[in-house]
Amino acid sequence: MIVTRRLTLIAATVALARAELCDRAAFADLGIDVGPLGRRGSRLGRACLDWSERRYHLAGPLGVALTSRLLELSWIERTPTPRVLSLTNAGRRAIKARFGVTLF
Repeated sequence: MIVTRRLTLIAATVALARAELCDRAAFADLGIDVGPLGRRGSRLGRACLDWSERRYHLAGPLGVALTSRLLELSWIERTPTPRVLSLTNAGRRAIKARFGVTLF
């Protein structure tokens, strides 16, 4: 999978979700404890169509936790533009090595 150079939060989370981050062990390997995220009867994450980008992203507590963790790992960083994140070189290398996903 290849994603264009300008990565938004939406593109980054969708790319990672498509890299088969679908079980608790995969999130635990990233340092995300999924257990406390879900409340009884609520979903951890869901696909949500962003109104401005017209792309789906990972929404809900899991999307928030994943974004926070990727920021902590310095795989992504905030930009001056609201709602836009940039993939770092370290993040590009780590995502390629861990998930086999090439991001530009």
